Amino acid sequence: MIYLRLYNGDLVREDDIVGIFDLDLSTEAPASRKFLRESEAKGIVRVASRDIPRSFIVTKDRVYLSHSSKSAIFKSLSEE
Repeated sequence: MIYLRLYNGDLVREDDIVGIFDLDLSTEAPASRKFLRESEAKGIVRVASRDIPRSFIVTKDRVYLSHSSKSAIFKSLSEE
Protein backbone atom coordinates (compact mmCIF):
# COMPACT_ATOMS: atom_id res chain seq x y z
CA MET A 1 0.00 0.00 0.00
CA ILE A 2 1.37 3.42 -0.97
CA TYR A 3 0.92 6.50 1.21
CA LEU A 4 1.44 10.15 0.44
CA ARG A 5 3.01 11.94 3.41
CA LEU A 6 1.94 15.56 3.63
CA TYR A 7 4.00 18.33 5.19
CA ASN A 8 1.76 18.48 8.29
CA GLY A 9 2.35 14.76 8.97
CA ASP A 10 -0.94 13.48 7.57
CA LEU A 11 -0.77 10.25 5.60
CA VAL A 12 -3.09 9.78 2.64
CA ARG A 13 -3.55 6.37 1.06
CA GLU A 14 -3.00 6.48 -2.69
CA ASP A 15 -6.21 4.46 -3.17
CA ASP A 16 -8.18 7.21 -1.39
CA ILE A 17 -6.97 9.96 -3.75
CA VAL A 18 -9.62 11.07 -6.23
CA GLY A 19 -7.50 13.77 -7.86
CA ILE A 20 -4.56 16.14 -7.51
CA PHE A 21 -5.03 19.62 -8.95
CA ASP A 22 -2.99 22.75 -9.56
CA LEU A 23 -4.59 25.43 -7.40
CA ASP A 24 -3.87 28.36 -9.71
CA LEU A 25 -5.21 26.67 -12.83
CA SER A 26 -8.18 25.02 -11.16
CA THR A 27 -9.50 28.10 -9.42
CA GLU A 28 -9.95 29.83 -12.76
CA ALA A 29 -12.98 27.59 -13.33
CA PRO A 30 -16.15 28.64 -11.47
CA ALA A 31 -17.00 24.99 -10.69
CA SER A 32 -13.64 24.47 -8.97
CA ARG A 33 -14.03 27.62 -6.89
CA LYS A 34 -17.53 26.49 -5.90
CA PHE A 35 -16.25 23.02 -4.97
CA LEU A 36 -13.52 24.48 -2.75
CA ARG A 37 -15.94 26.95 -1.10
CA GLU A 38 -18.47 24.20 -0.39
CA SER A 39 -15.77 21.86 0.91
CA GLU A 40 -14.54 24.56 3.26
CA ALA A 41 -18.10 25.23 4.47
CA LYS A 42 -18.50 21.50 5.21
CA GLY A 43 -15.28 21.58 7.23
CA ILE A 44 -13.48 18.96 5.14
CA VAL A 45 -10.60 21.18 3.95
CA ARG A 46 -7.34 20.54 5.74
CA VAL A 47 -4.29 22.76 5.28
CA ALA A 48 -1.18 20.63 4.89
CA SER A 49 1.32 23.48 5.24
CA ARG A 50 1.64 27.05 6.48
CA ASP A 51 3.11 28.06 3.12
CA ILE A 52 1.03 29.39 0.25
CA PRO A 53 -0.84 26.42 -1.25
CA ARG A 54 0.05 25.43 -4.81
CA SER A 55 -2.17 22.39 -5.20
CA PHE A 56 -5.07 20.57 -3.66
CA ILE A 57 -5.60 16.88 -3.18
CA VAL A 58 -9.15 15.54 -3.22
CA THR A 59 -9.72 12.28 -1.35
CA LYS A 60 -12.88 10.32 -0.64
CA ASP A 61 -13.60 12.37 2.47
CA ARG A 62 -11.26 15.40 2.57
CA VAL A 63 -9.59 18.12 0.57
CA TYR A 64 -5.96 18.89 1.43
CA LEU A 65 -4.28 22.17 0.47
CA SER A 66 -0.60 21.58 -0.15
CA HIS A 67 2.41 23.83 -0.71
CA SER A 68 3.86 21.19 -3.05
CA SER A 69 3.26 21.45 -6.76
CA LYS A 70 1.06 18.92 -8.51
CA SER A 71 4.09 17.48 -10.33
CA ALA A 72 6.07 17.12 -7.09
CA ILE A 73 3.20 15.20 -5.51
CA PHE A 74 2.95 12.87 -8.51
CA LYS A 75 6.71 12.37 -8.40
CA SER A 76 6.66 11.43 -4.71
CA LEU A 77 3.89 8.91 -5.37
CA SER A 78 5.82 7.32 -8.22
CA GLU A 79 8.97 7.01 -6.08
CA GLU A 80 7.23 4.87 -3.46
